[in-house]
Amino acid sequence: MVIGILIALQINNWNETKKALAKEEIILKDLAKDLESNTVILQNSIKTHQQRISEIAFIVDHFEQRLPYSDSLAVYLPRMAWTNQLTLLFSAFESLKSSGFDIINSHGLKMRELILEELEE
Repeated sequence: MVIGILIALQINNWNETKKALAKEEIILKDLAKDLESNTVILQNSIKTHQQRISEIAFIVDHFEQRLPYSDSLAVYLPRMAWTNQLTLLFSAFESLKSSGFDIINSHGLKMRELILEELEE
């Protein structure tokens, strides 16, 4: 009878470990997806800002050289008022925070997540 109980406890522990590993894998995959998406968002933002810098340089150069009005100014000047709202994805990180960092088995990953959490605050 005791052996049966011990086996049942072992099976239960094994099932709980398996569930925890599956949850960890899902969270890590979601984190990776968010990071990939954020990388694309940031790369696009960098390209847009580089374009704006070029346009601003054109306008500044145009005025410094006291050149007459051109159609390019009509295109570039309204863009000077443009602002970019950078929206990054943090849903997987928020999910990890709510689940608790102890779900991550890798010590290195735990430390990185704790650092990110401190930076967010």
